[in-house]
Amino acid sequence: MLFVHGDEVWNDLRYRKKKIYDELFLKSVDCIASVSWFTACTMAREFRQPLGKFRLMPNASDRIAPPLDRRPEGQRILAVCRLDAHDGGKNIDKLIQAMVHVSKQEPSALLEIAGDGILRPELEQLAEHMGVAPCVRFLGRVPDAQLHEAYARASVFALPSIKEGFGIVYLEAWQFGLPVICSKFGAPGEIVSDGDDGFAVDPDDVDELAAKILKLLKDPDLAKRLGENGRKKAEDKYSDRQFGENFKALMSEIENSTGGFPV
Repeated sequence: MLFVHGDEVWNDLRYRKKKIYDELFLKSVDCIASVSWFTACTMAREFRQPLGKFRLMPNASDRIAPPLDRRPEGQRILAVCRLDAHDGGKNIDKLIQAMVHVSKQEPSALLEIAGDGILRPELEQLAEHMGVAPCVRFLGRVPDAQLHEAYARASVFALPSIKEGFGIVYLEAWQFGLPVICSKFGAPGEIVSDGDDGFAVDPDDVDELAAKILKLLKDPDLAKRLGENGRKKAEDKYSDRQFGENFKALMSEIENSTGGFPV
């Protein structure tokens, strides 16, 4: 069995190009467990694998105990991601551009970005160039306790990334009752139900991205409803308990189909 997650099997030159020996190796693989159907379908196409070989094995999030008295501090939008050289697809630049529109209507709005990497100076310069540096705060790489504080004080979680094989950060945000904004391209659209527990947008449409952020900032009741729906979904479908049940079911299927694992 092979477990796959995302860009390592997309055959995308920006991340990992398919190697000449990959398909030969895959001939010895009976089952491929993928965290999303997006990754499964992409790998099946790029590596010439039958889709019937794949099984869905969604990720889960470690349980977080958010403070019971969580109260957002002002109008804060939170993004959490790495900022390494290959992480341009996280589209933090689009979020910064969206803040131009957001800050005009909601001057107190603040975008907090948790994460660090080589792209940070470039993004800081973009915020300066766009005139929104005062409403964009780079937190850098923070320990879990500080990250959870950032989740707790946020009103909206936004990461319109096209680079997600799944997107565990959306589950973490839901645990704090936050509505999430993701990209409608790739795997996040399998997790986030547009209009029910968040919004899925075209990240290249900065106007749409800004409009969805403003919609949630201006309508706290809507934001709360979407966030609570997301919290329930995370508990029902993406808990460690559910992950364990999915894993046991997968192991049982393989054992029954092969007659047991070789010793």
